[in-house]
Amino acid sequence: MIGQLSKYAFLNAKTRGMISRLLSCDDFRTCAERADLDDLWNRVRRAHPPDPDVSVPTQPVRAQGIEKYVRVNERRQLQRLIQVIPTAREKEFLEVYCERYEIERLKRLIRAWHKKEPVPSDRGILQQQFRGVDVAVLLASATIEEFILALEKTPYRRPLNGAREKFKLHGSVFFLEIALDIDYYRRVLDALARLSFSDRKAVRKLLGVEIDMENIHWLIRFKKYYAAGVDDILGWIIPGGDKVRKEEVRRHYAGELTSLMESVHAGGYPELKSFSPRNIHLVGQFLYAILMREARRVMSGFPFTIGTLLAYCVMVRWEAKNCVSLAYAIQYGWDSEMTKAVLIC
Repeated sequence: MIGQLSKYAFLNAKTRGMISRLLSCDDFRTCAERADLDDLWNRVRRAHPPDPDVSVPTQPVRAQGIEKYVRVNERRQLQRLIQVIPTAREKEFLEVYCERYEIERLKRLIRAWHKKEPVPSDRGILQQQFRGVDVAVLLASATIEEFILALEKTPYRRPLNGAREKFKLHGSVFFLEIALDIDYYRRVLDALARLSFSDRKAVRKLLGVEIDMENIHWLIRFKKYYAAGVDDILGWIIPGGDKVRKEEVRRHYAGELTSLMESVHAGGYPELKSFSPRNIHLVGQFLYAILMREARRVMSGFPFTIGTLLAYCVMVRWEAKNCVSLAYAIQYGWDSEMTKAVLIC
């Protein structure tokens, strides 16, 4: 216990200070009512003053400019947190956890390569090398094998190589993307296993809920877009979830999409029973609200664990999601009620 206190006293205080600077649901609702991109940008800028090397939205402020700034700021907030962690295993865990941003960039590169379409320079994925690999080399790859070979010295070679036959069979990057996610969460859980018992206990449920969220998302995509058997589906479920059970998925998967939602409901998320194919697009928003609820529960518990840091990571993503959704809703001219409906609050 003394070790936990000495390890996390400073980090807990710093993290809670950083959380206090995040925009609140009241901020987002006020912006939705005012429907003013300048107001949203001013709130973002006050909460997160720009670094000298970061470009800021130009006038007139557009949603794309806010999104670009928010995404850069999102990653920098987490980098600052990692930099002040004094202990090796805890730093390693957060570093692996934050690789999700790198993986999302790799997914965008894979999609761009697969579509063989020019990538706009303002998308960000062309601006730097990827893990020491020239992005132009990746995008010019003639085959998936060549693409994977270019990533030989990265942790992403193995999962991509394992999924390449499925990709070639179906012609869909879906299988490459989910392979990256499965490998990512395995490495996160491996890093978690090297932490103290109190740290593992503090964040295991939060991670489990996040994995459930990813599995539900993938299951819906599988069901809507692919004629795959249930055994194939079960082989692609990310291990380590909290409530989604393979046996329930097996029992209901052969039916309609509503039956699949029954399996998720039976697995521990009863609220999802009300979703139908007409409003299935809202599931992701609802699931992230569940994740935020768990993050707040962690924040209200014993403060001197890595749970506070992981909850902060979730909250930073939550703020960015709301900022981006709100910016585009305002730009599209939605009324305040429609705009508020896209917020995770």
